[in-house]
Amino acid sequence: MKILIFCDSMGIGGAETHVVGLAKDLSNSGHRVTVVAKYGDLVARLISEDVEFIELYSSGRDINNLVKYIFSVKKLIENKKPSVVHAHSRLSAFAVEMVRRSCTCPHFKFVTTAHAKYKTNLALKLLSAWGDHCIAVSDDIKEHLTKNYLIKSEDITVIPNGINTLEFRPRICVSEHRILFVSRLDEDSSLGAICLCKIADRLVEEYPGVKIVIAGGGNDFARVDQLARGKSNVILLGKSQNLCEEMASADVIIGVSRVALEGMSCQKNVILFGNEGALGLLNEKTLPIAEITNFTCRGCGIKGEEFLFEQIKRFFSTDERILITRAKKNREYVLNNHSQDLVTEQTLRVYRKKTKVAICGYYGFGNIGDEALLRALLTAFQKYIPECEMFVFNRNRDKRGDIPRYSFFEVLCKLRRADWLVMGGGSLLQNETSMRSLFYYCSIISMAKLLGCRCMLAANGIGPINKKTAQRMAAATLSKADYISVRDKTSARAIDILTDGRIRAHYTADLCFALNLEPKETDRVRRIKKLGKYAAISLRGSSNGEILSAIFDYCRREGMTPIFVVMDEKYDSKPSYEAARTCGEVIDGLSLEELMSLLVSAQIAIGQRLHFLIFSLLAGTAPVGVGESPKIKAFMRENLNMDPATPESFLDACESLKNVSRDELLEIANKNIRMSKNGIKNLIKNIKQ
Repeated sequence: MKILIFCDSMGIGGAETHVVGLAKDLSNSGHRVTVVAKYGDLVARLISEDVEFIELYSSGRDINNLVKYIFSVKKLIENKKPSVVHAHSRLSAFAVEMVRRSCTCPHFKFVTTAHAKYKTNLALKLLSAWGDHCIAVSDDIKEHLTKNYLIKSEDITVIPNGINTLEFRPRICVSEHRILFVSRLDEDSSLGAICLCKIADRLVEEYPGVKIVIAGGGNDFARVDQLARGKSNVILLGKSQNLCEEMASADVIIGVSRVALEGMSCQKNVILFGNEGALGLLNEKTLPIAEITNFTCRGCGIKGEEFLFEQIKRFFSTDERILITRAKKNREYVLNNHSQDLVTEQTLRVYRKKTKVAICGYYGFGNIGDEALLRALLTAFQKYIPECEMFVFNRNRDKRGDIPRYSFFEVLCKLRRADWLVMGGGSLLQNETSMRSLFYYCSIISMAKLLGCRCMLAANGIGPINKKTAQRMAAATLSKADYISVRDKTSARAIDILTDGRIRAHYTADLCFALNLEPKETDRVRRIKKLGKYAAISLRGSSNGEILSAIFDYCRREGMTPIFVVMDEKYDSKPSYEAARTCGEVIDGLSLEELMSLLVSAQIAIGQRLHFLIFSLLAGTAPVGVGESPKIKAFMRENLNMDPATPESFLDACESLKNVSRDELLEIANKNIRMSKNGIKNLIKNIKQ
């Protein structure tokens, strides 16, 4: 995977050290990792591990600098084309989210990490972005996010800090009464250092020769330095990148969060004491409480110098054998729960976490063809991405638990959770049937992009789109899609014209060709077959009287019974029953397997419905397309090298197809099957990336 990791800076700190460890392990696992942040002391460690570093940061929080930063992030993502973007700060997450909503942005899995309890107000809630999935470094942060930012619990995974247990390991070192405190010395994190300076004299009186080592730098360093002056037992190290040796020579380590875990990994006893709270000397009772807060002691009560003094005394007065046993358990605990290898493994699991796909099309309206398209998509996802979670926008709810397509709130909620919106086949972007249909599908795609969802047109038919306003709307919608495949060359040309050549679609075949359908002979199909020779006919809407006359004449001449197949309950029933009054029979409510059985035994298939002709071709029965529909024209020209039949040319068309053998028809069908299956594999490949 190509992974882009964003962080505010690469200065020395817990989050920054976490990023370095994660980037190193991901790189060692064979992934291509780039870290993007402000330059800092930890950059040298990244470069030494062959991790690419790019300096990029916002020089201020005003609107101009923020816009510049967002455009820089956009350019970087477009150049790198990562499969995963992982943001470790609120600002970078917001910038990545803004970029992802861009029309031209390549698609990627967007992951964020919350390293602390962020401040909460209405503006921050609206401006915060949490990606496709959020990682919280502790349980209390997860609770904070679900409560204050309304993130669903299932969209958050708790992955605590990871420690390099090879670097922070037990070492043989003789020390005597040496206390080590490690932290950034900023106003919000220097309490431990200040308290140690204040009790330094009392500690010397109690334990002669005791040394207090304070490691860290920050905007409060001068204050700590002032308090330490004149105290010979206090040593200020300042900023330090490598504390392994210092930890090895210490009797006890004072700190919170990553420092505490590093001390435990070095097989040392730890006193948990920080600005957000304190638990004191870590033991079997306090360990579970510490874990909940990622060893920060948030909410455990802020303590002062007297508490720290008592905890140090408690350490020195504890039996040495108990301290040694406890230190070994500390090391074992980190190995089992906080090793960097474990954290990297869990993070990779999030990167590959189950994909959520929303599927939209003309479903639930009683159209056999559109229901077949949905079935083809669902079958493909279940086969190639079995862990995929799918939401279908249907006319009504059904036993699958589909989402009502006209329920704005439910559609909005599902799009907010989805990784992909798949426009599942059919002629969705057209205004031949109505302008309302075009507006609906364009709105769904625009809404999805606004919510950070990637969009795909899967083997769609495009057009006809009449009037300039509708064409501009369609062109703007097409430019938002992350991937487009079309089922015929006519649709590919339509996209080329609509977008002035800016967008090139992938040419494939209709999704229905990928369905592996076995004919099923039921009682009503057997009854039709007992009639002898028959022609299967699909009429659409109000039919042309002249073409019907030509069909009846041909059937009488060939001694065939016209069997009218209802492909769409709403539009095809009336013309089919009216035609059958003159001659023939009607069959409706067919399953796909029944339809295939009916078509396999038909002498000819005459249709105004595209999917009726497709299933005829799959059955090896000669399909005669009639009418002026662009999709019928495209099908007949690309597969049989002929135009749809008119009343005048109908007889010639039927005679011409008599010369095409069943084997030749099945070979044409097999060509489409291969194209359709390859098209589906490309769809899946894009979704998996």
